[in-house]
Amino acid sequence: MYKYLDWIRYPNGDWCNFHSLNLYQAHFDIMNGVYIIWYSTTGRILYVGQGHIRNRLEERKKDVRFKWYERSNIYVTWAEVDKHYQNSIESYLADILKPIIGEIHPHNELDIEVNLPWEITQ
Repeated sequence: MYKYLDWIRYPNGDWCNFHSLNLYQAHFDIMNGVYIIWYSTTGRILYVGQGHIRNRLEERKKDVRFKWYERSNIYVTWAEVDKHYQNSIESYLADILKPIIGEIHPHNELDIEVNLPWEITQ
């Protein structure tokens, strides 16, 4: 199964800076889905997660594992995903992106393949 995700960027097309992102915009009030945090210098994926985006990103901003990157440019993007699909999509993303920080990700027999934020779609 393949699912197309609409990964979020700033309106000007730039990726969202993890440290300066305003999580108190109305956009985040009911936003549930999956998200990816990466280190801009190397492109290494730091974290893949799911859930209520505002709450999860607030938790990541307080997470001591991210303090090392506080003075670095790290970016985040997210896509709205129905709760029913979040485990399967997070499992797929974790398997292919191999984040260097992370919890135990769900492993499902039926991972749902999705487009990555960096893929150009027609």
